[in-house]
Amino acid sequence: MVLQDGELQEFAQLVKASHVLQSMHPTAYFVCDADDMVFDGHAPAANELRPGKLYFVLLVSMLRRPLHAEEMAALAVKANTALAGRCRRRAGHIREDGKKKNRERARNNIRIIKSG
Repeated sequence: MVLQDGELQEFAQLVKASHVLQSMHPTAYFVCDADDMVFDGHAPAANELRPGKLYFVLLVSMLRRPLHAEEMAALAVKANTALAGRCRRRAGHIREDGKKKNRERARNNIRIIKSG
């Protein structure tokens, strides 16, 4: 799941969108499955998040109007950046001092991966 700030969260098991949104302002955001997003269509809210799928946290105001091409492109770039960072970390990038970088932390079966 790609958050508003570009942070990537991964889930080890099925999780409710409402559970994930608790740490944010839950009335301001919703979660949308990337596979359900279409140009000039409304982004439907997802209730359950499955491991291995891509989701976005979006502003609730986006529920009430069609998604524009520019917004879809910006989300694609954000997802690409987040996923590329994940791949670099999984490849075991090494810091200058020879130690592996580890910017992940676990919380309730949700891995939080910081970008950059």
